[in-house]
Amino acid sequence: MVEYDAEENHMTTDVEIDGMIAQEVKTAMDKCNIDRFSGWKLQESGTQSLSREVFVYPLVKAVQELSAKLDTMQTEINTLKES
Repeated sequence: MVEYDAEENHMTTDVEIDGMIAQEVKTAMDKCNIDRFSGWKLQESGTQSLSREVFVYPLVKAVQELSAKLDTMQTEINTLKES
């Protein structure tokens, strides 16, 4: 990595950082045969990076799909209970 300096510690131990691992995102992309996703990028240096904000829209869509599925299942449960 270009920004790596073995002589300098860039870690701040009083800050907790949550995130995703770019390599894991790439593995998931490969598994699903996705070759283009603007949330993942390979830098010229060979470093993989993520754009967190690009994940918001797919996550919103996934929640919508799951909510619709849950509504359908709840309707089926209610119908079975009434029988």
